[in-house]
Amino acid sequence: MKRDGPGGPGGTGGGSPPCAVEAGGSPPCAGKVGGGPEAQSKHGLVIVDKPGGMTSHDVVARVRRLAGTRRVGHAGTLDPMATGVLVVGVEKATRLLGYLTLTEKEYAATIRLGQSTSTDDAEGEITGGAPATHVCSETLARAITELTGDISQVPPAVSAIKVDGQRAYRLTRAGAAPELKARPVTVYEFTVTGTRQVKGAGPGGPGGPGGRGGGSPPCAGKVGGARKRAGEHWAW
Repeated sequence: MKRDGPGGPGGTGGGSPPCAVEAGGSPPCAGKVGGGPEAQSKHGLVIVDKPGGMTSHDVVARVRRLAGTRRVGHAGTLDPMATGVLVVGVEKATRLLGYLTLTEKEYAATIRLGQSTSTDDAEGEITGGAPATHVCSETLARAITELTGDISQVPPAVSAIKVDGQRAYRLTRAGAAPELKARPVTVYEFTVTGTRQVKGAGPGGPGGPGGRGGGSPPCAGKVGGARKRAGEHWAW
């Protein structure tokens, strides 16, 4: 977790240099944390490097305890599997969160081709697959082109999107997976930074949507890991 001046739950505010703290740990720099009038008067944004396994709500709950206030929110949900930037607002800074969700975001992900799951990521049950040995660099490049620019993307059934007042992932886990409609999104850049061969599959590498994107993937795929590296004008 990175805290900058008055935005963090501890520290001296003002022009103090930022200090870092893990999502569940104690701040390594001077400052007061916990309840009390002084802690409750803090306002600002906290930039958290969310670890895998924690929900965004888990992070908010910990910041509430550190800041001594329940008026805490975040600027966009990260799946428990995902790691990286999670922007948290404390007290009056929560008013900014609605604006921060509208800005560009950057992710680094690993995609495995040749295998599909019920959740489009590594945490779901394997539902099928297709040989990926035929996927060459040219085929991959064509698929990436189809997934770049203004596209329509179907959110996964385990997303945090609300359907009739309930989160889609809760409905899905209860056995009533909703049919989500495609949404317009803009992918400004989709870059493959590397590929490697794994047993029983063709080349797969970091980059973008492994499940249901805007184009037709050459074979089944899933996201094996994802890290949000930048968003809301902050980056790691």
